[in-house]
Amino acid sequence: MKISSKLFGQTNDGKEIYSYTLENDLKHTITIITYGGIITKINVPNREGIIENVVLGFNDISSYETLSPFFGAITGPFAGRISGASFDIDGVNYELEKNDGPNSLHGGSKAFDKVVWEASTLEYADKVSLVLNYLSPDGEFGYPGNVDIIVTYTWDQTDTLSIDYKATTDKSTFLNLTNHSYFNLSGDTSTTILDHELMIASKNFIGITDKAIPMSIIEAENTPFDFTTAKKVGADIEVDYEQLKNGSGYDHPFILEEQRDNSDIVASLYDSKSGRLMTVQTTEKMLVFYAGGHLTDDMHVYNNQPIKQRTALCLETQNAPDHMHFDAVSSYILEPNDLYRSHTAFRFSCK
Repeated sequence: MKISSKLFGQTNDGKEIYSYTLENDLKHTITIITYGGIITKINVPNREGIIENVVLGFNDISSYETLSPFFGAITGPFAGRISGASFDIDGVNYELEKNDGPNSLHGGSKAFDKVVWEASTLEYADKVSLVLNYLSPDGEFGYPGNVDIIVTYTWDQTDTLSIDYKATTDKSTFLNLTNHSYFNLSGDTSTTILDHELMIASKNFIGITDKAIPMSIIEAENTPFDFTTAKKVGADIEVDYEQLKNGSGYDHPFILEEQRDNSDIVASLYDSKSGRLMTVQTTEKMLVFYAGGHLTDDMHVYNNQPIKQRTALCLETQNAPDHMHFDAVSSYILEPNDLYRSHTAFRFSCK
């Protein structure tokens, strides 16, 4: 196991950005940059042993600053949308940036995905970790509280990427963190993920309005949203169903079963052509499945490689979007003297 670093580039305002590559004894790697805590590459083998990158990203910092739809980033202070771009805490109203029509998305146009994180490393015999820290000052992005956040990426000998989030605050605040990696397990950005087979251990999903705001809890059975048994992502994505229209395909929170162990697999993604399998474990209540419906043909990644709609998908483990306004789910406020904790693991293998 080893971890190495190098200069990745400079931001438009002159801040140096470093990349860290975590490598196990199998020579499988993940690479993360200090800008946005972004996972830029996950290099794992297919069934023939060919190592390829299975996430979308860029080779330069300028593209992440100006072009990225949250590729691989730490997303927050609040992952997902907040309707009306405002919320109340203890009778005080907080106004946020409206960066998605009348709503606030992922904390705003500049949020945790576009700040520079402080980095340190940990090395063990069977794993290596990159520890990222950011202190968000009171009022930043419109959110109350000095919020101290630590995100730890760990890569081990089993090709498991663990992401651990911890945070504290000195004022009551909303916090909802996730990672926004876009996965295509084929390793080929000229393909889509429509033939990937997806399982989500969820019997209910949250229906959304045409502005992608939570509106109701819907039973998944007998709908295109039933992934309790693995099926191809594209199997039902063109069905005439209101929720698919509202999300430009799948862009919905799936409610994970409450009676489960944190080691239980809540989702799996399989690409039959490459043989790559990814499983997901989490302590979170929700998994937002986004099928890349807003990716477009004029987008490019890495060395000007073109992509298209549904080139990749996201599996974002988090709390419910807009939960402060959506009475059907419990709302969570991080209080002073409390510790925000969240854990998610993505394990890669072949079959």
